[in-house]
Order: sequence, then structure tokens, then C-alpha cells
Amino acid sequence: MSSSLLAVTATIIGSHLLELRRNYFGTNQYEELSAHMVLEIPCRIIIFAIGFFSLLTLVGWILFSWR
Repeated sequence: MSSSLLAVTATIIGSHLLELRRNYFGTNQYEELSAHMVLEIPCRIIIFAIGFFSLLTLVGWILFSWR
């Protein structure tokens, strides 16, 4: 794995964590929600990222294996 890929991955994860901290924990929104709802927001982001990067990997594999 290249260092630039690791840097981009770390940047994306860091930006999502910062957004979660600022928009969710910074406004004390977690105090008004149930435990299920508290976990739902970060899980949606994680599941979307896994699906998105899996799809990108599949598309890249298909495009570059046909050469």
C-alpha cells in the first residue's frame, strides 16, 4: 500500500470524526437521543464508506483486469 493512499484514508477518517464531534457531540445532541440512535449515525457513515470503497475496488478491478 502506498503512503499517499494511507494519508488520504487517514484524512478522510479524520474529517469524518471531526464532523461528528462538531455537529453531534459539540451540540450535545447525544443527550436527547436514545442509545440506538447515538450509534446509528456513526454506523451509517462507516457502512457507507465500506460499501463505497468496496464498489470502487470492484470497479477498478474490472476496468484494469480487462487490459
